[in-house]
Amino acid sequence: MEIVVNEWLPEYLRPGADASETELADNFVKAWVEKCDKIVIRENSPFTSKFYTYMDRSGGYPTYRKRFEVLFHLFLDSNRTVKVKSST
Repeated sequence: MEIVVNEWLPEYLRPGADASETELADNFVKAWVEKCDKIVIRENSPFTSKFYTYMDRSGGYPTYRKRFEVLFHLFLDSNRTVKVKSST
């Protein structure tokens, strides 16, 4: 299955996010990895913008930094990620 995510995922994983949001995002990522689903990411989108912004800002928060690093490597895995070019 291919799953399209929007910017809620990095928003829920950022430092300062509500604990229930972080738990929801963590559960989503675990299910995605366990089921070997593919995630669809549009390049140069609000999702990628927020992801890289929050990844950069997570440096002072080791738990959050680890989450973003794991996701970064999962997104680079071509077996798990379908990257779609923006139509602009």
